Amino acid sequence: MQNYRTSIVEGLIAEGHLVTAPPEPQADKPNPTPSVETQLKQVALNKYQAECLQIANTPNPTDSEYQKLKDKRAKTREERWIEHKGHLVRRYGNDISITPELVAKDDKGWYSQILSHYYLTVGRPYLIERDSRQLRAIAKTHKNRLWLPDFNRSLLSTQLRLLETLIIGLLKPEVQYRGRDPNLQLIAELALANQKELKTFLGLTIVESDTPIKIVQKLLSLLGLKLTCIGRFGSRSQRERVYVFESPNDGREEIFASWLQRDSAFTQIESAITSNLSEDAVALSQRATPVVPSVSTIGKDNKLSPGVDSKAETVPAKPQNFIQPGAVVEWLVAKGQWIVQATTGIVAKIKDAYGKEVLVKCHQLKLCQKE
Repeated sequence: MQNYRTSIVEGLIAEGHLVTAPPEPQADKPNPTPSVETQLKQVALNKYQAECLQIANTPNPTDSEYQKLKDKRAKTREERWIEHKGHLVRRYGNDISITPELVAKDDKGWYSQILSHYYLTVGRPYLIERDSRQLRAIAKTHKNRLWLPDFNRSLLSTQLRLLETLIIGLLKPEVQYRGRDPNLQLIAELALANQKELKTFLGLTIVESDTPIKIVQKLLSLLGLKLTCIGRFGSRSQRERVYVFESPNDGREEIFASWLQRDSAFTQIESAITSNLSEDAVALSQRATPVVPSVSTIGKDNKLSPGVDSKAETVPAKPQNFIQPGAVVEWLVAKGQWIVQATTGIVAKIKDAYGKEVLVKCHQLKLCQKE
């Protein structure tokens, strides 16, 4: 059996078969498929970058031209570029330079991220007014008939209130975070307890296996933000990653400034309109006409405008105490002193002397005075 191959070949020849030696194995030829795919991707990328450049260099259309292009169905390539440029200018602001990089970031969903970041922070005073304008626009366009999914997507108040409860306390530069930090543990606990709400309102999927750091990174990604790892610290047996929040340097601050001016202008215009309506209502109320009751209630009894209730405007907001883990506080709902275990800035987990833990709102807590 040592020469099995040779004996088989000799037997085949003896039977009259033609036996030929196989060709020598050649060196493996490189597979051309990866290089072709790389070339195709590069061609597509170059074409896309060229189109972004064309959109950025296209002149901004007037409002009438932009509306005509929006209503037009069959458009040339140049018309699509003009419409896209007009859309970006009206989205980000007339004083914002539309660059190819901004066009590409907008295509990747950057607008929704910075919009949420804006109304969660510097633009928060204008959030309700923004949603009110959205409601009026929807009612006018659809003749007071609302499609609930579109209605929910158009409003930001519910989404940002949920997001604010979880991560508003993380947007502080130079604060170090570790996976075992009680504040991150509380965020993870709240997120896991509200997985359905996060999926419904934010489109975010949280699973049981997610670590606190991973959950926080998922939440911050909705704003286009993240925690940056600065290294691993601790003893050799207990080394752990340390993260900090770094303010983004992607041009959003300039856009936020433009949006602040826009929202402030909108507020002034609406206040002027509301003031004129109120004066007209007062003038009409002094006339003995049958239509006085229905007119005078607009913006007054129904409170359709926030600018009418002057008493509500003059009440200053109470400053909230800075609550941090380990602080001794009083809970306005129950007697006794409590110790803060963790906080997100909006809600806090507190524990009394008997070990009872409760989740409460931070504005219900009052720091105990040190003796």
